[in-house]
Amino acid sequence: MSSNFESPEGQVVISKEFVEEFLQKKITYLKVSKGSNPGDNFTSILFAIEVKVCGESEPLHLLLKTYPALQSRQKFLNETNLFLKEIKVYKEFLPDLIEFQRRELGHKVITPAVPPFVAGKAIDFSKELDVGKLLSPLDNYLVMVDIRKTWGFQMVEKQIGLDYSHTRLAVAELAKLHALSWAMKEKQNLSSLLTKYPYLVEMCFSRINSSIDNLVVANLKSVEKIAESTFQPGSRALRGIEKLKNTGPLEVLLWFLSPDGVVQEEMIRSYLAGTSIDHKEDDD
Repeated sequence: MSSNFESPEGQVVISKEFVEEFLQKKITYLKVSKGSNPGDNFTSILFAIEVKVCGESEPLHLLLKTYPALQSRQKFLNETNLFLKEIKVYKEFLPDLIEFQRRELGHKVITPAVPPFVAGKAIDFSKELDVGKLLSPLDNYLVMVDIRKTWGFQMVEKQIGLDYSHTRLAVAELAKLHALSWAMKEKQNLSSLLTKYPYLVEMCFSRINSSIDNLVVANLKSVEKIAESTFQPGSRALRGIEKLKNTGPLEVLLWFLSPDGVVQEEMIRSYLAGTSIDHKEDDD
């Protein structure tokens, strides 16, 4: 029993033996399909897996995230160690946050809103010497519960993004994670979380390349054009964009990815659509 799935980058074989290995259970049924539409993700190939475990009546719906097959994309991930970081966050950092709360608060535990982790494997490229070789997509992988099939979540269209209500939910969850990690750092007398979790160091943005530079500059121009047609000359929004124009692409990208950038983008979109939102943009 196996599925030879043709991804945009070539054929990847998802076998019964592979699934049984990461589940540590015998299975009687396996179906593999694409886990996302082309262009929805940049750093992996996603597969949706439906599997039936021996002795269980209900199927499991899983999402398998594998390494890209193209060597150029692998090179970027090798340098940033993203797969290892993500797996360690699921297996070490988030469980430590839960255990920290149990010790300090007893039963009052805030669980980070992330898909349940099932299994994962990753090469530590900080120790791997031969990083120039082409790897199999299954040399690095991550398996999570597919919350779309399991609990009815829906994927938002990438080019549209989240609406204001869902943006607020996402920012609230990020705030919880930030607060919990800060509290754990302080209670454990750590000068930095990197002292205990060195894999959290961010390598991705330190290796930003010219193609991303150009994309960031183009996006900033689009935001500026929308803002100029929306806000009064000299407003805080336009002053902020002008300030961003005088910084480097990395600073602009970090703003786009920050909660502040996400919320302000949604504010502009809601304003143009005539939607009422409970936030006012000051013009002074």
